[in-house]
Amino acid sequence: MKKLILWIIVTIVSIITLVWIAWFIKFNVLNDDIYVETNSWNVIKYNDIIKVETSIIPLGSLTNYIGWDFVEVNSIVPAGVSPHGYDLKPEQMVDIAESDLVIYLDLEHIDGFLDKAISNKDKLVVSKWIELIEWAEHSHEDEEWVEEELHEEDEHHEEDEHHEEEGHSVDPHIWNGTKNAIIIAEKITKKLSDLSPENKVYFENNLESLKVELEKVKNDFLVKINGKKQSEFIIFHDAYNYLFDDLWIDSSKRVVFQKSVLSDPNGAEMKELIDEIKLHWVKVAYKEPQLSDSNLQKLSNEYNLEILVLNPLGSDISKNGYIENYKNNLSALEKIYE
Repeated sequence: MKKLILWIIVTIVSIITLVWIAWFIKFNVLNDDIYVETNSWNVIKYNDIIKVETSIIPLGSLTNYIGWDFVEVNSIVPAGVSPHGYDLKPEQMVDIAESDLVIYLDLEHIDGFLDKAISNKDKLVVSKWIELIEWAEHSHEDEEWVEEELHEEDEHHEEDEHHEEEGHSVDPHIWNGTKNAIIIAEKITKKLSDLSPENKVYFENNLESLKVELEKVKNDFLVKINGKKQSEFIIFHDAYNYLFDDLWIDSSKRVVFQKSVLSDPNGAEMKELIDEIKLHWVKVAYKEPQLSDSNLQKLSNEYNLEILVLNPLGSDISKNGYIENYKNNLSALEKIYE
């Protein structure tokens, strides 16, 4: 008898538990009432968070700055990886499909690989509002490799007629520099506000804070170089035309030596590089963070060449990632002034 009573009690408890679980799923999971803690330690509904996929880390960081508590951001091209010639992975296709928004440049040499994958997605094309610079406008005889290099990297892509005219390829690195970063952030703010109108004021306040921070970094740099003379310098990736224009850096004093974005110069290229150093009396060279510098270091002592890093992409998608990378780049660029 006792066993029967015990069995009945266990059965009733089990039924009550199952009913409670079913009720919880119906009214909390299915009704989107799952609550999560935000970056600022607030609590909101998980489904109020906008899931955003960005093509590259700088766009992701700017989106995080604006949306912060109300966005979940992922960069399709991960840190330390060049977007040139990047191919989507199957799991990334799933992430894109499950996202609420895709933010990208729509520029062939950076994220043209996304075109087909996001054809049916809600998307923000930030390059629409940017005045694009043609490499030809900033060309030097040393830059003839650019068209050839990009053609080799993207030979599997179709020609992007929207952003190329009469064979002149535009510089696609539009996110570098305060002016363009603010334009991009403004468009992100507008798009997030459309998707989450109840948080419009929050997004706009973050935008104003971003503008203040970026302008401060820029103005601090301009104060430091005020009255100083700019010298010649070498870059190994012609990715900074917008940044140089923004900071009034004389691009005619840069020597572009980019036989390859990712590899250390070989013996023949080293000879060319040494000739450039001697010809232009170069004292500063800027390499990519992913570029091996074993051969470059050999030049450092012999020619009194300071080798520094400029990072066009950064590696941190967090809220302050873009600003910190901007600070680091400007700190490195102070070295060309004396």
